[in-house]
Amino acid sequence: MCACHVSDIIGMKNLPIFSIIIPAYNSGKIIPKCLESLALLDYPREKYEIIVVDSGTDNTLDICEHLGVKCYKVSDRLTAGMAINKGVSLAKGDVIAIIGADHIVPNDWLKRIASDLEEHPEVCGVSISLAGGKTAFTKWINQEYESHTKEIKYLDLGSEACLVLKKRVFQRGCRFGASPQNEGYQVFSWLKENEKPLLVDKSIRTIHLKQASIKSWVLRQFPLGRIHAINEKTYFQGIISIVLILLSLFLLPLFWFFPLNLLPSAFLSSIFLWFELKNKIVPNKRAPLLFKIAFGIIGVISKWIFWLGYSYQILFQRQIPLYNG
Repeated sequence: MCACHVSDIIGMKNLPIFSIIIPAYNSGKIIPKCLESLALLDYPREKYEIIVVDSGTDNTLDICEHLGVKCYKVSDRLTAGMAINKGVSLAKGDVIAIIGADHIVPNDWLKRIASDLEEHPEVCGVSISLAGGKTAFTKWINQEYESHTKEIKYLDLGSEACLVLKKRVFQRGCRFGASPQNEGYQVFSWLKENEKPLLVDKSIRTIHLKQASIKSWVLRQFPLGRIHAINEKTYFQGIISIVLILLSLFLLPLFWFFPLNLLPSAFLSSIFLWFELKNKIVPNKRAPLLFKIAFGIIGVISKWIFWLGYSYQILFQRQIPLYNG
């Protein structure tokens, strides 16, 4: 991308007005870096607003006021999805851009998104990617080994903190999920059902300050599977998963007595896992071969735990807590 000014790419009068929404909960230690990066954007200041929706108990509000940023303070704790929906209701811009309080944006962030929307008027928004991994696993989760491609498509899963949508999508009924882990799922499902494709631009990346750990990532898959079961309208794949998981759980202990029983257990589990892996559950094509093998195995284990959570929810129909921790 050239270093030319945004007005050289799109006429100044045609520049979209952005509403940047940041859900915050006790984010005082990390949000200053985020807001400072937004202040340095190479985009006309009158063409974007920043809305922080804070439901925490720390000094986030004071920080926002000190930096001249609009902060909507609520007394009740909100999930990320609730906070984003509140921010959307306050937004005045034509385009809604959502980022996390622990994200740092490049100075050409809005400029490049505006260029994407101008170049592809048929899409309802842009899904961007992450960077900033200090460990191999975080780089993997951020898909930093993936080629910087652009593709128009529907997404089944993705991060709400890397999403930019035209406001008219929300005016037509689109909303973020209120439950943890469900924020983006509800949006992507709505977009797919209403035939509103996204431009997935992996060349635009925000720096994510949080570093992922293998343990937290794997354990997170169980509640994700449960939430997926709640949101799914058909359980055909889920029923198959339940059968395969129960069989694999039954066969696995027998391995201690009859080692060959591990083979049918692994085979049964792999039937549905292969479909997921084939559809880029574990992407990063340009990663070193050793990483592909190691994180491919982690991806299989994670997906197995995901479907275990899915099966658990269908079998027991337990209520999921509104907040995690």
